Amino acid sequence: MSESFLPNETNEKAPLQEQNLENGLSSSATQHAKKQGLRLSLAHARASLAFASIYIKDSTLERIHAPEYKSGVVYLYKNLTGDIMDPNIFLKASGETLALALATGWIISLIFNPEVIKSNPLRDRLGYNNVCVGWDLPPASYFAMVPAAITVYLTLRFAFVSIMKYDLMLENGLFSERKHKLSVLASKLYGLAYCGLPVVLVCTPKQHVWMHTGLFIAVIYTRLAAVLASFWTTKGSLDSVANKIFVGIYSILSIVGPIIVFWQYFLFDVYPGYKERLPGKGFTPSWLMMTMDYSWFLCVVLLPKFLPNEVLIRRKLELVSTIDE
Repeated sequence: MSESFLPNETNEKAPLQEQNLENGLSSSATQHAKKQGLRLSLAHARASLAFASIYIKDSTLERIHAPEYKSGVVYLYKNLTGDIMDPNIFLKASGETLALALATGWIISLIFNPEVIKSNPLRDRLGYNNVCVGWDLPPASYFAMVPAAITVYLTLRFAFVSIMKYDLMLENGLFSERKHKLSVLASKLYGLAYCGLPVVLVCTPKQHVWMHTGLFIAVIYTRLAAVLASFWTTKGSLDSVANKIFVGIYSILSIVGPIIVFWQYFLFDVYPGYKERLPGKGFTPSWLMMTMDYSWFLCVVLLPKFLPNEVLIRRKLELVSTIDE
């Protein structure tokens, strides 16, 4: 299998002068070195310019159109052996299967266990029904487990393809070693956190509400890290105002929301008499928490529209035969 990078759009930045390319040092860098009285070796100059002049590497990549799709799941089903790999497709597909798991849970709960909607440990502490209430208890959790398991697989694929992409970007000199290590770490943590998603359906709020919520909050934080890594490693991905606004809102919701939730849990479980103030009269207004909660899930739906896909992976699949010795 061989892979190469493919940018989404044409990069029309002018290349450096041929002589400077051969020497690995731009004219501006040479003048700067002379002014500072520095003597840069040829090897050091090449290393320093590998990241300062990214467009040198970009200009060597083949240019194609990014895959177009409305549903990540449908696209993956129709392109199991496709030659173009985009981690964003797996992220979108995982969001779709997560939505299916939540919808399945709510439908089953409303039909067979409607009491859980009226009274549950999350509603007692927060003053409203969290989006996840519908799949928290049997029999809904039994049915939601199937799409939830598929979600874990798709998330692991997102993490794997992202790491592959970061490795190849490092080899092509598109970013620094430091960016590579942090981005790979973010992808690994996100994949690891999502492996705990099925435990959320096993460890119900009635058994251990802190562990139940904590496992999902781990997903929230690591997902944010993986998303920020995607923007951080793509030059110009935050140039547009829309992207900046979305990333800002999504980051605030992901960071502040869980803190407020755990603070409510703490007040409810530790301070006597606090239970009588709920629902709806806690330290943080229930309407504010509910707005932030539902807005986060809305951001999950909208996220694929903002994620950068300027650099993709092309792979070649072919059959080979083994040698009998």
